[in-house]
Amino acid sequence: YLRLSIPKPAKLFFWLSIGVALTIITELLTRNLDLFQSPIMNNAFNNMENPLLFFLAIVVVAPTFEEIFYRGFIFKFLEMTRVGGVGAVLITSILFTLSHMQYEISILITVVPMALVLGFSRLFTRSLIVPITLHMFVNIIVFLLTALNI
Repeated sequence: YLRLSIPKPAKLFFWLSIGVALTIITELLTRNLDLFQSPIMNNAFNNMENPLLFFLAIVVVAPTFEEIFYRGFIFKFLEMTRVGGVGAVLITSILFTLSHMQYEISILITVVPMALVLGFSRLFTRSLIVPITLHMFVNIIVFLLTALNI
């Protein structure tokens, strides 16, 4: 039901490349335009008590849970209805974005394209492993850039 199948390496690399490129572009924009600055992650970094647990929460737990929930259960349910695969991608992308309402609207605008990439990676590869892995890579990049204050 959740499609936890191992994808072909070429497919995984393709989607990781798209996600990493989008993340780098988004991060360059958000860090170079004052319009896109968000203090939430900086505050979280400045107040963390255990860096290892914080890293695991941001890079492993959150992406795994979110992808199983949005691109796993909700996606599969919607895909089997009239909305089909593309509708499932769009609806889960909207729900995923809305679940990140702690961020300013300018940051949410950057979440939408990544949510779409995560959804289409699930649709086209038929594997939940791809969006989970991609989401982890994206969060590693954001974590490291924030930790290094770049």
